[in-house]
Amino acid sequence: MLILLNCPKCQNHLQGENNSKLFFCTSCNLVYDVGDSKPKMYDLFYVLPKIKRDYPQMYFPFWQVCSQYKIVEDGEQGLNPQTRFFYIPAFFIKNINYFGDIGYYITMNNIDLRTGGRKDIPVFPGDRGLTDSIVYPLIYLYKDETTKRNNDAIEINIDHKEISVALIPFYRVKNDFYDSVIYWKYPSGALI
Repeated sequence: MLILLNCPKCQNHLQGENNSKLFFCTSCNLVYDVGDSKPKMYDLFYVLPKIKRDYPQMYFPFWQVCSQYKIVEDGEQGLNPQTRFFYIPAFFIKNINYFGDIGYYITMNNIDLRTGGRKDIPVFPGDRGLTDSIVYPLIYLYKDETTKRNNDAIEINIDHKEISVALIPFYRVKNDFYDSVIYWKYPSGALI
């Protein structure tokens, strides 16, 4: 049985697949996260490619989380909170250690993702809801900060201020996808 999901705001059909946790309204630029018992709505942004290639494109969804955090060392909390945007893939990658966590790379290298208008291209299924993803800003910070401090133990206090979804264009080249930000390759079999 086919069930059509409509946007509560504009009544247009939502983009998503059978097992998706995220459904996209390209008319309202909204995302509906149905991964929890109560669906939540988030703003949707379209990212412009940094690397341009003449291949078919597809948007891949990333959670964009703006967080404020303080580092606690030796019981002392840093005075000035820092603010940072984190990017977490809203899709699963088999063996992410082998293929690389593009969200971590974009976040920790402070890559500026410019937004623009929507292109009429498909959206890869978003099967990682916010509940599955919200721990990653803390994981990214721990990886980065402990590396800077030669693996010394630290505590991080983090507060998430804004949450949205950014759609980043990827290129389809035969059976592989290449992102348009750093041009890493992901074989289609690595994407769940």
